[in-house]
Amino acid sequence: MAGRTGHLSSGGNVTALTPGTGAGGDMGSIAIVGCGAAGTALIVHLAERQWKGIDRILIIDPRLPASGIAFDRDEEYLLCNTSVGVNSLIPREPDHLRKWLMRNPVCTARWGVPSTGITEHSYLPRGLFLAYLAEYFHSALAHAQSRGVYVDHVPASARAIESTISGVDVVTDRGETYPVDEAVVCTGLHPSVQTLRRQKVAHGRLWGAYETPRHVAELDRAKRVLVLGMRQSAIDAAQMVHEFNPDAEVTMASRTGRLPAVRTEMKESPSTVITTATVIDRLGPGLPGAVMRWRHLLKEQLRLHDPLGSLFPTRGTTASEQLRNDLDHARSTRPAWQRIDRNAVTVANAVWPHTPPEQRRELAIWFNRFVLRYVSAIPGSVADRLIASEEQQRLSYVRAGDALTFDHSSVRLASENGPLTFDVAIDATGLSAEPGNIRSSESRPPDPRIHRIGPAAVGQLAIPNYFNASARQAASLADDLTRQTISTCIGTMT
Repeated sequence: MAGRTGHLSSGGNVTALTPGTGAGGDMGSIAIVGCGAAGTALIVHLAERQWKGIDRILIIDPRLPASGIAFDRDEEYLLCNTSVGVNSLIPREPDHLRKWLMRNPVCTARWGVPSTGITEHSYLPRGLFLAYLAEYFHSALAHAQSRGVYVDHVPASARAIESTISGVDVVTDRGETYPVDEAVVCTGLHPSVQTLRRQKVAHGRLWGAYETPRHVAELDRAKRVLVLGMRQSAIDAAQMVHEFNPDAEVTMASRTGRLPAVRTEMKESPSTVITTATVIDRLGPGLPGAVMRWRHLLKEQLRLHDPLGSLFPTRGTTASEQLRNDLDHARSTRPAWQRIDRNAVTVANAVWPHTPPEQRRELAIWFNRFVLRYVSAIPGSVADRLIASEEQQRLSYVRAGDALTFDHSSVRLASENGPLTFDVAIDATGLSAEPGNIRSSESRPPDPRIHRIGPAAVGQLAIPNYFNASARQAASLADDLTRQTISTCIGTMT
């Protein structure tokens, strides 16, 4: 047997698992494919439920568990896109993260965050949030040891998940096959296929958004840097460029020329207007769950919250103007949208499985166009830095497609302002949530022994890629896997 119970062994000596033949006779084995934030949340919730019916956990991830590219960052200026009030590992305890921060002043100080000033609206450095995830992950491992549950780590990528008569086989890129009773795909976000294709023809002049620290030498020589994309990963990339080369002129480019919205507060408050019942009420105005229904409910909620306010800030004609409008609106006394959208997201995800298939496409387009920009917003302090960089003429924005041409000395982009030339480029057009590198032999209907949570649950959520939604999914799936109610006797776990 590789390792001791509850101790995370890592390497190539993991014993083959035989489904349903654990220490308890009827106990089960689970493979967790990818163990970043979503996978960590699942581990924590399984521990909360006393690992009922489980004797073996197999983590398959080329990275260390409880890390992932989203939060495994050393840069203090790279902040979470959602605040302390909605980033709890335990959704039923919204104050869980804030209480952990208050108990760990040394850890918060290491990240330049005074624990005494933290509120539900605070935005943390991603590395600090990772420390929170890691502590509860290791607490869960210790609890597994006390319960006789084996937890093993295979430092490899899954290449196939195959349904079998007796369970599920997970095949890794090392050619090893691990049979388990059930598998949970938590692969999170990774570079898109399009990004990887561009890198192959870029002559070393393009890399992915979070690979910038590996290219310090190229950045040091660069005078003009293109950041392809204008969402969160692109903003992160622009900030990293200026850390390594403060004098570089950075241009951010996208088809829409629009940045994410700005927010200064974030808290999920229950609503009597936007609820699961009102969204799916077949007697209400508009079709259940359709765009018309959502427009009506959002306007009604807005009138209750602020009869004179506007749901969204006034649009500007340029990215720069819009950024300033958003920041002014967020810091005003009536930032209505940032006070009602958290509940709206939770309800949207809850009713998505009940939304008629013929309505989903139109609704998904509407969410992406009008809602996602405000859900995946940037903190006000980040907006301040972008504005300062622009005023110093170190940052600009342009509308452009994503067709690039490369040679050994430059990168060229066709934009609304004509052809532009850069020394290097960073592809931050977005990270893919599709686990496209994993083959699946799932039947139709899908195999109920193969589960997906977090960004990997493509199509299962109205608005994915939001940690609170992943934590809720993890809690629900842990209930299903353990088939028991929550226990609260884990010591530091609660």
